[in-house]
This record gives sequence, C-alpha cells and structure tokens, in this order.
Amino acid sequence: MNLFRKSSDLLVNALRQGWSPSALSWSVGWAVGLGLFPIMGISAPAMLLAAGIWKLNGPVMIGLNQGLNFIKIALILFHIRVGEWLFQEADPFRISMAEFTRRFAEAPGATFSQFAMTFVHAIAGWALLLPLYILGPWLLMHLLTARWAESQRLSGEPCS
Repeated sequence: MNLFRKSSDLLVNALRQGWSPSALSWSVGWAVGLGLFPIMGISAPAMLLAAGIWKLNGPVMIGLNQGLNFIKIALILFHIRVGEWLFQEADPFRISMAEFTRRFAEAPGATFSQFAMTFVHAIAGWALLLPLYILGPWLLMHLLTARWAESQRLSGEPCS
C-alpha cells in the first residue's frame, strides 16, 4: 500500500469517527508545519503538545509525521540557506549532510557547539516558512474535507 493511500485512509477514517473537517484540516496543517521542523526528534513531541493544547487529532498528526521524514531531510539544507539569508551570513555552511549526520551521531554535543549557528539558521529558516507550511496544507484539507462531507451528505451516508 502506498503512502498516499495510507494517508487518505487515515484521514477518511478520522472523518468517519466524528472529527470535524475543520479540526482535521488544522491537524493536517499543524502536522506538516511541525513535521518539517529541521531538528530530528522534536516534531513528534511538538505535535502531541499541539494536539493537546488545541484539541487536534494526535494520531493523524503522528501518522502524517512518519510520511514527512523524507521531506524534512530534503528541506534541512534549504532551511539553513533561508536562515543564512535572514542573518546575512558571510560564510555559509559547507559540509555534506552525510558528513554532518555522521559527526552528529558520533558526538552530538561537540557537533552542536561547533555548528550552533547552523542550527539557529535552520530553525530561523523554518520559522519564516512556518505560516506557509501550516496554511497551505490547511487550505487544501479544508477544501477536500468540505467536498468529502458534501459528497457524503448527497449520498445519504453519515459524515458526522
């Protein structure tokens, strides 16, 4: 079963369980926004915290987080570059992601102190783009779930 099918099944099941299209749309928006946070290991706890605070669908958010990992990794260097642009960095980060990951796995503390500003740049770049990361998926889900709810209403099936 492909990732798209798993994701759509997850979302349709949430709608059938009684989640409103609005709550589900916000859950997806926040899942994408937090799921793309450029530091590994932070997004899942952040999603659970957001789900608890704003009464979002945590299982949907965590499920989507699993599918976002490859996108998150692909966007890390982009977030760093956006952050460097924000800070007008004269000496940009120049190391392969494989080398950086190896160093971080071997000695996280030393790597963090050596590349602290790179982490700041990545987080700043992500923060600048966060509204787009949340509102883009929210809008798409809002349109799709409203359409799904309407199709269920017209077919006579309960859509909650």
